[in-house]
Amino acid sequence: MACIACGQCVLACPTASLTERSYIDEVWKVIEDPSKHVVVQTAPAIQVSIGEEFNLPVGTVVSEKLAAGLRRMGFDSVFPLILLRT
Repeated sequence: MACIACGQCVLACPTASLTERSYIDEVWKVIEDPSKHVVVQTAPAIQVSIGEEFNLPVGTVVSEKLAAGLRRMGFDSVFPLILLRT
């Protein structure tokens, strides 16, 4: 199976031999470069977990708020995978 970079292997690793690498500094450098058009796409799960971080009720979908926040951070194009509400 191909890796989709979800991070589950890091969470499940029993020996802690797998670790995450941060790309925060690199992302900010690209966002701040006026010659770049920076695109971000979010995973569906983050659209709920971000809401929980802001003390919204569990399961609250915050797709629009997440997209607005990413635009305010400086991303030029934001492509959230919209969760369908039932």
